[in-house]
Amino acid sequence: MGGLSREVIKWLQSLDLGISIKNVKWDFANGYIVALIFSKYYPDEITPWLLYTGNSYSQKSNNWGVIEKFFMKRNINIPRDAIDAVMNCQNDAAIQFVENIYTLLTGRYIKHLPSTLDETEIIPHFALPTTANAIKYMAKSPEKARIVLEAHTEFLKQLRIQRKDEIKKIMIQQKRTLEPLKEVVVSQKTHIKVKQI
Repeated sequence: MGGLSREVIKWLQSLDLGISIKNVKWDFANGYIVALIFSKYYPDEITPWLLYTGNSYSQKSNNWGVIEKFFMKRNINIPRDAIDAVMNCQNDAAIQFVENIYTLLTGRYIKHLPSTLDETEIIPHFALPTTANAIKYMAKSPEKARIVLEAHTEFLKQLRIQRKDEIKKIMIQQKRTLEPLKEVVVSQKTHIKVKQI
């Protein structure tokens, strides 16, 4: 269930669907699980047992056709583009679809935390491309290899500077949090010395 928020995962598990969701992108593509979810809220109006669990395009389109009729009957406005995106397994389409269904059926909204990481923070230092790899890909043209080498070297310099600045900021913050502790320790030592004299 990777990609779904914890709140949505708990909700799906509480519905007791009788089917395990391993890959959201593929498991929701045929519409069967969507029908299961709606059958928990509208038990007399949709019967998921009549739908196919296969992954052929014709089975998917038949399933989604039944689900769309249910949506029209209940006046649930879900755009055809969203259904097509889920049916064709587009990236993050199923996750957004399930989150929208969650909001629609429960009336609760999902709190998304803003991502403060940029690409250089996501890639660990040991996984960055090396100069040798950059030159290897441009080995056919020495001029291109030289340009790539210069650009790559500049990129690594900037990355090192950026990371050094981040480490300095962290160290300064840690020093600030440790300074009051040092004062307490020093005052305790002087207090102890006074007792010993």
